[in-house]
Amino acid sequence: MPEIRKNTKKSTILSITAMMLWSTVATAFSLALKNTAFFEVLYVSILSSTAVLLAAVIIIKKFRKIFIWKHMLMSSIYGILNPFLYYIILFKAYSLLKIQVAQGLNYTWPIILSLISAVFLRQKISTKDLLSLVICFAGAMIIIFGIGEGSSLSEINIIGAVLGVLSAFIWSFYWLLNLMDSRDEIVKTFQSFLFGSIYMSIFLILTKNVSFSWSFGLLYSIYIGVFEMSLTFIIWIFALKTAVNASRAGNIIYLTPFVSLLFIRFIGKERIQLSTFLGLVIILSGIVVQNLDKKRYDWTKKCS
Repeated sequence: MPEIRKNTKKSTILSITAMMLWSTVATAFSLALKNTAFFEVLYVSILSSTAVLLAAVIIIKKFRKIFIWKHMLMSSIYGILNPFLYYIILFKAYSLLKIQVAQGLNYTWPIILSLISAVFLRQKISTKDLLSLVICFAGAMIIIFGIGEGSSLSEINIIGAVLGVLSAFIWSFYWLLNLMDSRDEIVKTFQSFLFGSIYMSIFLILTKNVSFSWSFGLLYSIYIGVFEMSLTFIIWIFALKTAVNASRAGNIIYLTPFVSLLFIRFIGKERIQLSTFLGLVIILSGIVVQNLDKKRYDWTKKCS
């Protein structure tokens, strides 16, 4: 594959495209899960994503790199975390919670990633890190309990809330492993999804959870596989690779949950609670605090 030239305008367009596409997927999750069992949604999504990633590997002429056995072994472990465990937990959270709440809780992953990286890389957790954690935790609590919305404890799905946060932890751990792995992003992601699709197939056969029948949920599932799990990820990777400043390009993604609220409101037909918006603002503030004068790691660096 020829060397990718740095181009700020191209990078910005690609970053905005990725942000807009990722902004639609929370609504797509909800629409798919209203019509189809979440195991079926997940299985079709993973298979669709695997097909897109395979096509991408072929297009960038790196098909032979798939068959390096040492790398395959690594990806067999990655595939347990993502897509297998991560999406099972995330989809279950979306099936139990309002779209906006599940999305908000999952979006705590950047700060969780920072703290996990500090632990596993044996780096000191600073006062700034702890402050950002408290800020993000406060934002998550506002979203969960709907503070200011008159919600009662009986209306809160605690299991769904726990799963929403757990999905952020699993994604963070997966992404930390990803950051320390120097292989081509698209190749190793395809390998992870290949193994994930195998794990899902075995799981569904053993549990007999799937009895496919035609529904619009399957179309939404394909959409999720393409625009949440694969194609948009590829667009984002190229946005970072073409960026003169990868951190600035990556920051556009922070707009995703706020733009997503528009799709949730007008397509998902869900009233946006003030507490959700406020909680997201607070979570984003915590992420900003954590990244001020950051010295630990840059989650966009590997892709630049």
